[in-house]
Amino acid sequence: MMTTNASTLLERPAQQFPDRIFVIAGDVHLTYRQINDQACRFANVLAQKGIQSGDSIALLMPNTPDFVACYFGVLKQGGIVAPLNITSPAPELAHLLEDSGARLLVTNVALLPVALNALQQAPGCRVLLVSGEANSSPPAPNSEWLETLLAAVEANCCTQAVEQDTAALLLYTSGTTGKPKAAVLTHGNLHSFTPIFARDIMGMDGNSVIMMNAPGSHAIGQVILNAAAFAQCTLSLLPRFDPVSFLNTVQRDRVTDLAMVPSLVQMMLTSPLVSDQSFHPVRTVVIGGSGLAQDVALQFADRFNVRMMMTYAATETLHVTFGDMRQMPQGSVGKLAYSVSLRVVDETGLDLQAGQIGEILVRSPHVFRGYHNMPDQKDIYWLDGWFRTGDMGYLDEQGFLFLVARTKEVIKSSGYSIFPAEVEAVLQAHPAVAMAAITGIPHATLGEIAVAFIVRKPETSVTSQEIIRYCKDRLASYKCPRRVEFREHLPMNSAGKILRQQLPGLL
Repeated sequence: MMTTNASTLLERPAQQFPDRIFVIAGDVHLTYRQINDQACRFANVLAQKGIQSGDSIALLMPNTPDFVACYFGVLKQGGIVAPLNITSPAPELAHLLEDSGARLLVTNVALLPVALNALQQAPGCRVLLVSGEANSSPPAPNSEWLETLLAAVEANCCTQAVEQDTAALLLYTSGTTGKPKAAVLTHGNLHSFTPIFARDIMGMDGNSVIMMNAPGSHAIGQVILNAAAFAQCTLSLLPRFDPVSFLNTVQRDRVTDLAMVPSLVQMMLTSPLVSDQSFHPVRTVVIGGSGLAQDVALQFADRFNVRMMMTYAATETLHVTFGDMRQMPQGSVGKLAYSVSLRVVDETGLDLQAGQIGEILVRSPHVFRGYHNMPDQKDIYWLDGWFRTGDMGYLDEQGFLFLVARTKEVIKSSGYSIFPAEVEAVLQAHPAVAMAAITGIPHATLGEIAVAFIVRKPETSVTSQEIIRYCKDRLASYKCPRRVEFREHLPMNSAGKILRQQLPGLL
């Protein structure tokens, strides 16, 4: 097999365009040479700490230049990056530290209290490095300042040779369908999917400025980070999302490319903070997954003069499909990305014809290697070498993919299957609806009934009866929600995805 290391995504532009700005973080502008030097220094620090190829290093850090440098430094050393969600509580972080087998944790001063709490519950992780304004005293017992260590080592290193199927990343799933699992992504996976996103989906080049507003612990954050390096362009970092910081960063850094979840698109269309010029000079916005009505996407595209791209992706599969929303059928998530193969199968594993709904199976060079610490996963998550996504959908005659639900989210009512994504797309097209989600709750005679949770747009009014009547005019009666609940907010994870499994708790 070919020997390669994903850190070459950074090393190539550092050699070809050393003085080009790679990272913008507020007033801080760092070149490719500077970030690569810091990554080399961190690799040398890891070597001093006894970290070897195959060791896991946990990063509990917001989107900062130190995160970027540490990320590539771990790869250079042949280690495995385990980026952790900065909003996770200490018990969950402790579990992730133990599950990942992390030998070393890097965090920053703001997250030090929760990091120390987690380490007390994770005896396997013995080294703590802290990013921040270093001073003469240690930041905490048994810890060291990252900056002090970096300053004491050389800014060059020998990048470790690795094989394509060598683990590079442990990305923990959001846990929306159960306890978080670590998807193992390899150096080959990173080399495979990065050009597809940067070149085919976003059309990025050396003049692009792409914002990393998703956390580094999330797959889309990883995609953006690596794509910026591949395109040899500029990466604008947003440490934590809030609407004001998001909009200010777009303007300050002259962002040209963005990734947004459907809920953020809805928020920006209805927020009084947003003007018609708020997204200038953004040229491309990519939307992940389903759940955004096409007319809403085109409303955003027309108002802000941007190209709206849709992708279907997951932590385990990375990119599966993509397409320009102006050139796609209503409800589609696009056509297959380069090098991706896809099947739609029934419950027995037999392939279905165009238009028939079944489970989506995927195979490609950028599908993950498997779940970490789950030796008995083959029969559950794989079928003859194809990854079982757990998503339900169908292909049309032209090869466009349509998603309808996750297998665990399908609502069974009176013998019928109700797919939340289909109903949510109808609800989100209502002029008074800012956000909508569908879930099923138990019913004595029907098995389950569909309940809609809705956030109204500001200064609008709509009743439950009006929503149900609106749905009945557009959907078969069995698909329509039997009950409508209005809320100020809906539960979402750190990536902005609605947590459907928490919706019944809002009743």
